[in-house]
Amino acid sequence: NQNICEGNLINLTSSGGGDYSWTGPSGFTSTSQNPTINSSNVLNTGVYSLTITTNGCTASATTSVTVNPIPTLTAGANQTLCEGNAINLTSTGSGDFSWSGPNGFSSLIQNPTISVASLNQSGIYTVTLSLNGCSSSATTSITVNSLPIIT
Repeated sequence: NQNICEGNLINLTSSGGGDYSWTGPSGFTSTSQNPTINSSNVLNTGVYSLTITTNGCTASATTSVTVNPIPTLTAGANQTLCEGNAINLTSTGSGDFSWSGPNGFSSLIQNPTISVASLNQSGIYTVTLSLNGCSSSATTSITVNSLPIIT
């Protein structure tokens, strides 16, 4: 049985000699011993059946394949703000979130806040969303401007 992410290969394998007949979801058929489905999608999820015929005798087996979708993720809009203001990082999606950014910033919550922004927190922030063993990433750019100096 296989559990893979959408877009990955499905490798169906068998051993022994004979004539092979594979069938599966979405009208899949193959006479190869070890067929591969390139660029899988969720419609490839299901049971694949194999029948091998040798000298008039047949044997059958099945295997299950689950193709999990890549989670849909959006990072919030790019932001420009003044030093001392809050950086509010936002994202949409469902699953496990992981943020990283300048100065070793990291967070495991969906929408983290940096309460008091400093100049060294300007840069690219990356959020990764994981669900069912599959992941996707998105970025947002934060620019922190210095406060004017009054003399």
